[in-house]
Formats: sequence, structure tokens, C-alpha cells
Amino acid sequence: MTIGSLKRSVDGGRTAKFGIVLFEETREGVAQRKAEAWYYPNIWTLASASADLKPLIARVPFQIFIGADGKVEHIVEGKV
Repeated sequence: MTIGSLKRSVDGGRTAKFGIVLFEETREGVAQRKAEAWYYPNIWTLASASADLKPLIARVPFQIFIGADGKVEHIVEGKV
């Protein structure tokens, strides 16, 4: 799914929760380039230590649980 078609799905009420995972990017670089994008609050960057997750992204639904401090507490595979 492209980001444009995702926006249409979100605007149409067909998609409530989503995340966009960027590879080989830093959070700082994304913040500089994408801060004004409509999807910015839903962008995640994949740390190099988690590179083995690349094959699963976009093929396996998963939930990310965020703690009160804004950091990822844990990730669970399965439909949201």
C-alpha cells in the first residue's frame, strides 16, 4: 500500500491504527525531513540492532506497546 492510498483509507475511516516503519534512517533525520507530513506521528524507525525484523515488516501484523516514557515496552505479533 502506498502512503497516498493509506491516507485515503484513513480519511475514509477504513483504517484507524497504522504505523510506517522506515529502514536505514535515524529518528533525527526523519524528524527533519518529515515533520510536516500528515503521517509523521505514526512513523517508526528501525534501529540497526533490530535489522533482523526487516523481513517481517509489512508481512506480519504487529502491535507496539509504548510506555509512559515514550519508549517501546514490547512488540507482539498478531492483528491489532
